[in-house]
Amino acid sequence: MQSPKTERHGKESRVIPMFPELKTALDEAWELASEDTIYVVDARYRRAAKRKMG
Repeated sequence: MQSPKTERHGKESRVIPMFPELKTALDEAWELASEDTIYVVDARYRRAAKRKMG
């Protein structure tokens, strides 16, 4: 997935640090998700994270 924040720096994506426990949960969610799924985190949590970031 492309990252708009790094696009202006000529980079397609970015690497983020993640707790191993979170990676395990996200990997499991992707495995359970349908093939056309874009997000595995509920929209209310994504909206809340965007508000906190500014």
